[in-house]
Amino acid sequence: GCKTDYPVDCRMGMWSGWTECTAKCDGGVQRRTRMLEQRAFHGGQGCLAALSEIHECNRQNCNGAANYPTDCILGDWHEWGACNRCGGDKTRFRNVLRYASNGGRACEPADVREVAQCPRTGCGDHLYCSWTSWQDWGICSKTCGRSAKRRRRRYLHLSSDPTRQIGAPGGGWGEGYPTIE
Repeated sequence: GCKTDYPVDCRMGMWSGWTECTAKCDGGVQRRTRMLEQRAFHGGQGCLAALSEIHECNRQNCNGAANYPTDCILGDWHEWGACNRCGGDKTRFRNVLRYASNGGRACEPADVREVAQCPRTGCGDHLYCSWTSWQDWGICSKTCGRSAKRRRRRYLHLSSDPTRQIGAPGGGWGEGYPTIE
């Protein structure tokens, strides 16, 4: 059913393989990603885990003897990750496009990770199922005596708005069976 009393913890997917290095020399980066497999709900434990990881590669100088200072260069921020719980935190990251070398300004850990508070609105809300309208009644299963016919409807989505609830809690297909004497 849709309304459950048990908490469901967040679960992360498997890591992808590392991408190819972005540079052959002077420092590049490789990246790997993963998806949120299951978000937490009903008070379950949120994920405090990164959706992507980066590491440096190919730091050797392209022109051999040149040892000029090179500053860290950062990419754009990625989208915010999911909130770890209602009123909790969300995180976003950005890639290091080039690492510092030869005394250049280094990237700080705070430069690539940002944390913000999630809103408290909707905390403790119950979730309700939304359904399609009922289909027409089918034909009776027998022509005489005790018989049954059925109709169906399909589950659409969860909503925290009880006015958008159509029908009883549940998932998949709903069925109704009036008894005909």
